[in-house]
Amino acid sequence: MRRKILGNVKIGNNVIVGSNAVVVKDIPDNSMVAGIPAKIIKRYNPSTQEWY
Repeated sequence: MRRKILGNVKIGNNVIVGSNAVVVKDIPDNSMVAGIPAKIIKRYNPSTQEWY
């Protein structure tokens, strides 16, 4: 389950980075990212406690 974080990127709070993802830009809070390059695949809403 390797992940690579390249460059000076900021990863927000409550972020899930998928296996083998390559992060090349900032990731906002409450996000799930995956892929090469990593893209947001889901967001979490803390108010409703649901992923969308």
